[in-house]
Amino acid sequence: DVVGALNAAIPDFLQAVRSRDRNALKGFFSWTGFNEVLGVLQRRTERTGTCGVGREIVSISSTGAVYPCHRFVGHKRYAIGSIMTGELDRGEYLDPPLLTNAQCLSCWAKHLCNGGCIYDHLARTGHRFTPDAGFCKMTRELFEMGIHLAHQLTRGEKEFLYESKFLKRPLCPLDLWTG
Repeated sequence: DVVGALNAAIPDFLQAVRSRDRNALKGFFSWTGFNEVLGVLQRRTERTGTCGVGREIVSISSTGAVYPCHRFVGHKRYAIGSIMTGELDRGEYLDPPLLTNAQCLSCWAKHLCNGGCIYDHLARTGHRFTPDAGFCKMTRELFEMGIHLAHQLTRGEKEFLYESKFLKRPLCPLDLWTG
């Protein structure tokens, strides 16, 4: 049980942060995902897509077939074009699943998980745009745990996490207008 193991690690994580133990903190970076969950929570922005599959990224096979992601390469059914012919049809990937899937639309965590990996969905449910119920349950539990954890951190402890490069410092919205 991933969530159970992570919940059990919270006291040790907090101890590492409160004692400013950078070496102990490194161990949490490698396996817990605390940095990922806390990072998503601190951004405070709505994300509407996962990794950019079929929108921002594509993969090209050695035969020139274009796929929405490297994990689909070789599965001809999921090819979305060819560099040999110049055709490309990304249509079904342009609207992120979490904005069209009924399961995602009603989920409080939809903008935190972004709908999950469509290749993993295909492997688990047989449908690219239908998330596995177990994935959804685990994701909600992870973010509930992350919210609980973030609430326990003081400003100084968060600053230590930034300085330790455990978390990326959030950008000030005004920083986006410079340079």
